[in-house]
Amino acid sequence: MHNKVYSNCSTIFAHNLGSFDGYFIYKALMSHFECDDVSMVVDDQNKFVCLQILKDGEIIITFKDSYRIFPVSLNKLCQSFNVEGKVSDYNSDYSNIHKLFNDISLLKQFKEYALQDTVALYNALRKAQVEYFEKFQVDISTIYSTSTLSLKVFRNRFLTEDIAILSSKDDDFVRRGYLGGATDYYQEYAENVHYYDVNSLYPFAMKMVLPNKPIARYNDMTNIPLDDFFGFALAEVTCPEDIKIPLLPYKDTVTNRTIHPVGKWTGVYYSEELKAAVKLGYEIKLIEGIRFSKFNPFNEYIDHFYNLKKNSDKNSGTYFISKMQLNQLYGIFGRRKTLLKTINTESIGTFSDQFIKTIIDGSDKWSTLLIKENNSKIVTNPIQEFEDSLFDAQESNRIIKSNVGIAAAVTANARIIMHPYKLNAGDSLCYTDTDSIFTTKPLDNDLIGKELGLMKDELNGAVIDEAYFFGIKKYGYRIGDQVTTVFAGIKRNSLTWGNILKIHIKQI
Repeated sequence: MHNKVYSNCSTIFAHNLGSFDGYFIYKALMSHFECDDVSMVVDDQNKFVCLQILKDGEIIITFKDSYRIFPVSLNKLCQSFNVEGKVSDYNSDYSNIHKLFNDISLLKQFKEYALQDTVALYNALRKAQVEYFEKFQVDISTIYSTSTLSLKVFRNRFLTEDIAILSSKDDDFVRRGYLGGATDYYQEYAENVHYYDVNSLYPFAMKMVLPNKPIARYNDMTNIPLDDFFGFALAEVTCPEDIKIPLLPYKDTVTNRTIHPVGKWTGVYYSEELKAAVKLGYEIKLIEGIRFSKFNPFNEYIDHFYNLKKNSDKNSGTYFISKMQLNQLYGIFGRRKTLLKTINTESIGTFSDQFIKTIIDGSDKWSTLLIKENNSKIVTNPIQEFEDSLFDAQESNRIIKSNVGIAAAVTANARIIMHPYKLNAGDSLCYTDTDSIFTTKPLDNDLIGKELGLMKDELNGAVIDEAYFFGIKKYGYRIGDQVTTVFAGIKRNSLTWGNILKIHIKQI
């Protein structure tokens, strides 16, 4: 802050600030500055989004997480932008502080390793800055996440009509119908299995008609036919007991799990998913809801990046950028309106009447509190504006703005797109993920292709010899001696086929 050489430096990136570097930087800042001169944003997973040094209320330096913008390893980031990455592997001795201080040679190696990492990150971000600024007029140093990067690209180049901002009341209602991808398992063991994956499922779902502005609200929908309604509705749903593959999701409020039940229940759903369910034999009775206007805001954006991706080398920066922009945009429209305000304090007890989510010990004197705030309150912390609003707003009145209807409709459309693939497989269906299926019956040729929304053979003609499916994100299969395992919370392919067999016979 006092060296003229660095006087123009206002942004410092760390690749994994959120889960690693941020904790050390935070401790150092809290030990060397007054608490009012240190500010931060921490997300609901307790990861640092950014750290800031202030002077007289003005931001002097901001530490940001480049991994949050480009969520790949440093080597992959360098490869994508065609710059030199790591030249040596990490030595576990670097983590031993006693060895570092007692071994001058090791300390020198560590410093060289760290410097090379820093240079690699700088060169990759510099290349990214040039590409994004020249093509989309986006300054990487103003970005805090992949989603906000995608939003800025969309706004600068492709936005042609206003997007409505939902009120808190409408947000609360529609958000009840914001459900994720449909993942389920149907057989524990299967042989001769085919594995298919949809070409850019969510981008394809974004090209379908979407809801924009609430135009009517109904407390009683008894006389409103489903076919004449477009929006979100609380509905009574009846699924036939004998249906082979239930496809309408339901979120259990007790377990917080999404299931696909039979029987009767009530829930909030996107109208188009209810219409698709009726075709499958479901009975639907509308109770109350919100009618929305229709629009197609993302067609040009999706076509642009999908064509770039399809015609680019998989190791190129163009491919990397295109794939990222395709997959990251829709989610920002569904962000929650709840804020986490950070407060540095000597007296935690002063805030006992507020919802304190997390307490971070900054120093012997100061602690930082993460306090949940409702969206209706004005944000008092100047850096809480880190997520760009959908439209410009007065800096003194910045609140989170979103349209969860768009995100909920996109995810519902994605589930609808998966219907024919699951129904085509029928009794042969083994396992389905959000955008993929495992089946012992090959899909019909008209469902397979390279175009957006069609399936591709993930194994390029190969057939799985044996597969075990134990639960959601818990499966393993082999083709000859080649074993693939996917278990949530465990590194991919870290289990052996022997491990899979032991799990099957309940020995693990």
